[in-house]
Amino acid sequence: MNALILCAGMGSRFNKEQKVSKPKCLIEFNKKKIINLQIKALNRNNIKNIAIVTGYESQLINHCKIKKIYKNQKWKETNMIYSMFCASDWIDNKDCIISYGDIFYSASTISNLIKSQENINILYHEDFMKMWQGRYKNPYDDLESFQVDEFGYLTEIGAKVTKKDNIMGQFMGLILIKKDGWKIINKELKKINISKIDFTSLLKYLLEKNIRVKCFPTNDIWGEIDTKEDLIFYQNYYADRL
Repeated sequence: MNALILCAGMGSRFNKEQKVSKPKCLIEFNKKKIINLQIKALNRNNIKNIAIVTGYESQLINHCKIKKIYKNQKWKETNMIYSMFCASDWIDNKDCIISYGDIFYSASTISNLIKSQENINILYHEDFMKMWQGRYKNPYDDLESFQVDEFGYLTEIGAKVTKKDNIMGQFMGLILIKKDGWKIINKELKKINISKIDFTSLLKYLLEKNIRVKCFPTNDIWGEIDTKEDLIFYQNYYADRL
């Protein structure tokens, strides 16, 4: 199995607050760079073939355990799906776990995901509300709908929500695409302009095409870093588990 980490974005909010110029995967969480935490978690699941897609300040990312580096030359005007397609040959011939570049997670977080036999798989966090209440004054300003059916297949994602809505979880930015799943995705996305599509939009599109996405719940260590406040919050939130 391969892994692909998407590190092309600028992370403008964090960089502006910290007055630095570096990709978010180089942010230090618990005194370790996010990308190092990701590689460690993947390696512990026997995933050694790891590639990244760079863009913003790409020259700063250099890691001995990265097998291949792709560059999204259009990182300023594109989104994650375009970055993923920059490394399409990395996904063509092997099952591949794809990770956002600004999230941290433990080895156990992804252990169930990589055992799946389904073509397209994602992780979602069930204990998300406690985190969002700590990150935002009104967590519903940032949250979106997420629903799965009784068999664990995605039924809704990405719609605006209110306090009355039942949100079953938070998509975590971790995706496992099997070889046959990639053929399905590749075929569908060749029909549309992928420049501005993010992963939530991709998942919504797959639902519209009646393509099944298997969802796996977890309450394990995970978080996304958008701001300095996020960094402080998560280090306190997981203080007794790190």
